[in-house]
Amino acid sequence: MTVSKLDKLFAPVREVSATMLRRIEASGNSVDDSCLQGEFSEEQQVELSEVLLRGMGYDFSHGGIAVSPHPFTTSFGSPFDVRLTVHPDKHFIQTSLMAAIHEGGHAVYEQGSAPALARTPLAGGRFNGCA
Repeated sequence: MTVSKLDKLFAPVREVSATMLRRIEASGNSVDDSCLQGEFSEEQQVELSEVLLRGMGYDFSHGGIAVSPHPFTTSFGSPFDVRLTVHPDKHFIQTSLMAAIHEGGHAVYEQGSAPALARTPLAGGRFNGCA
């Protein structure tokens, strides 16, 4: 893949996105995110993240969720043990929820690997190093 080919591929996406952004800015509307701000315990944020992850199809019998300074997803060589972390912010709940969704996407993809491909280069996704 070359930069030239990528530019051609993403040019329509860029145009639609830029047009939509201009329309949103011109509308004068704003998003009320006050419901995302307040006092949210770490435990409640992790519980809500678990609800989101279950809804996404994350299999807790083959993984788990923990708290870390920076969210990440990792597996231990197979789709049978894929773990992820979130980083709760007690004053802004969106931080942990978006991390759960993002990292959950990596984890669900990894858990979807065919068991026959476990421990081979063909298993899982390319999320290593992604945050």
